[in-house]
Amino acid sequence: MFAAICTLFILFIPAQKNESPLQQKTATVIIHGTIRPDLCLLSPTKTYHDDLDSYNPYVRALDQLRSDGTLKHSVMLMGDGLRKINANTINRFIHHDLDKAEAPLAACHFFGTYHILAKKYASDGDYYTFGWNGQLSSSAREQEAYYLYEELIRIKEQAAFNGYDLSINLITHSHGGNVALYLAKWEEEQHQGLCINALHMFGCPIQSETVDYIGNSIFKTILNYYSDFDMVQSNDVVSTQSHKSHRRIGDLVDMHTYAKQPDRLVRDIHLMVNQEAKALSHASMGAMGCYHYGKPLLFHRTKIKKGIAQISPHAVCVLTPVFDDLVRKIRLERPNLCHIDLDIIGRPGTLHIHSYDYNDVTNQNITGTNNLHELLEPHRSYTQEAWSPTAPTMFKRISQGWNATKHAIFTKSQTKLDSKKANRLRARS
Repeated sequence: MFAAICTLFILFIPAQKNESPLQQKTATVIIHGTIRPDLCLLSPTKTYHDDLDSYNPYVRALDQLRSDGTLKHSVMLMGDGLRKINANTINRFIHHDLDKAEAPLAACHFFGTYHILAKKYASDGDYYTFGWNGQLSSSAREQEAYYLYEELIRIKEQAAFNGYDLSINLITHSHGGNVALYLAKWEEEQHQGLCINALHMFGCPIQSETVDYIGNSIFKTILNYYSDFDMVQSNDVVSTQSHKSHRRIGDLVDMHTYAKQPDRLVRDIHLMVNQEAKALSHASMGAMGCYHYGKPLLFHRTKIKKGIAQISPHAVCVLTPVFDDLVRKIRLERPNLCHIDLDIIGRPGTLHIHSYDYNDVTNQNITGTNNLHELLEPHRSYTQEAWSPTAPTMFKRISQGWNATKHAIFTKSQTKLDSKKANRLRARS
């Protein structure tokens, strides 16, 4: 009798819930941009009409490039999908002891340096890369965003199971920003409760297909970084139905609408180097070792070279924790300022970031950082030494593109031959 009463008590009296709050944890994901958009000339009509499939030479050439491990030497990429950076890799970087397999990988050096800055200016945590197909296609970006959405929900649920409230930060380069913006579309359909704490977009072509998602509450912070020397960002007229891309969010929407939202932070950030606006190329914002493709080598601009030398060979996006901290400080002082200049002030032995009102011609510094040189220089020098032997030169880039093109054309010809042979065999039988 007593056992029966105890059984009923257990069945019908609900167990007391654990009301202890979840611990905070951060996940930072970097998303690369379009891979070699010049290769779309292999399938120009299909690319223009956004009708690509696995049989197109352009798609096959991209597949060949993505399977080539050398792409990981300049692009923050560890493989397809969401890939976590091992914490031991970060520790080995801090102690300047990456192994032979890790030393050539851009992501290992990027997140090692990012981690050092995050500990000072933000919060560190887990680090991931997200690899997608890199096609110059709006529909491809939308579909890849769904895969990203599923992966982010997975790590969020896993963190909750382990007692953590996961805060997700995204750092994107080029069209990786539009992949991230499409997350809002999938959250509207799936309703899984995904929330992005901060989205940092470097050189993202602002397009009509995704600009409305910037106003979606899934994103608490969106900072859009651009450079006047970026000749790629605003020239994508192919992968958007409007056949026009923009550098600034403010080109398509009224930024003051976002300034009135106390729980969201949306800003356009104009990047400069030593007060030179035309300093940073598209590639230099999101890929390692790409400064030599831009203006510093072509025109030997001494001021720009001195500034870039303090962070090279790292991509500019490695300074994201510093940028984020400055913009949040500016918001406290100037809550209605929606268009901000961030200036990388670099000279031998010094590295500061200054901020100005974009519309203020006097360039009066609003707020800035202390000298970052002592914090970054030992690790920058290590990256220069350990990574540089595998750096992608212009010759290597041309050679990779040519090999991918040959592969695409050969496989297309081979497919046609196999098809004709199969048809002949069927006709004989």
